[in-house]
Amino acid sequence: MTKLHKFLLGCTIAALANLASAQSTDSSGAAAPAAGTTSSGATAGSTAGSTTSGSTDPFVQRREENKQAKDEYKQKTKAAKEDYKAAKKAAKEDYKAAKKESRSELKASGATSAATQRMDGREMESSGK
Repeated sequence: MTKLHKFLLGCTIAALANLASAQSTDSSGAAAPAAGTTSSGATAGSTAGSTTSGSTDPFVQRREENKQAKDEYKQKTKAAKEDYKAAKKAAKEDYKAAKKESRSELKASGATSAATQRMDGREMESSGK
């Protein structure tokens, strides 16, 4: 047996011993729920639709209020990001359409753009390069 196997075996035995002791101390006779869960099966940290648990502890209330504020902030930023992306996409499409129209007008008029002139070498000769 390797050290890893011995370690895993030891951890398994310890976990089973803890489970057995938890079941034997349960006075109702039913198996104890797993840590972090309530008797209904929901996790203790989650709220099923309600934002307050009715706790009078100010720290719990503050934590719940902070969580609610954080969730609202995330929703607002997500909506703003989606709006920004949509506006950016629309602006990009408008730019491409205007650029295409400009090129077609330039082509129809027969004039050449400055970039085309530079590529032809007309401006290159005059600049001395």
